[in-house]
Amino acid sequence: MAYSPEQLSDMQCIRDAALRYCRGVDRLDVELMKSAYWEGATDDHGVFVGDAWEFCEMCMEAHLPWRSTNHCILNHAIELIDDHHATGEIYNVTYLFQDAEPVLDLWVGRYLDQVREAR
Repeated sequence: MAYSPEQLSDMQCIRDAALRYCRGVDRLDVELMKSAYWEGATDDHGVFVGDAWEFCEMCMEAHLPWRSTNHCILNHAIELIDDHHATGEIYNVTYLFQDAEPVLDLWVGRYLDQVREAR
């Protein structure tokens, strides 16, 4: 499929938001993590469903038991539905090094995103 320059730019902006999310949570940088969401966005992580910025705040506390985390995102598929909507699907592997014990936790899953233009 041939994409217009605007569509390619939109897709890259979506990818950049996913990367900001991962960098923000891994660095415990709440402002960077929040920049992946529009104000008023909703996040559904199973254990948390609600305001995305509140989720970011919760993550800062919830990730303290780990010395470090590394979110690796793979196979990022984006579908541009129209000029104002898109969906995304990302598979992820997350490595979490426990702070108190020499243990590596491994989480796998996928992110399903719905993007609506805020303009």
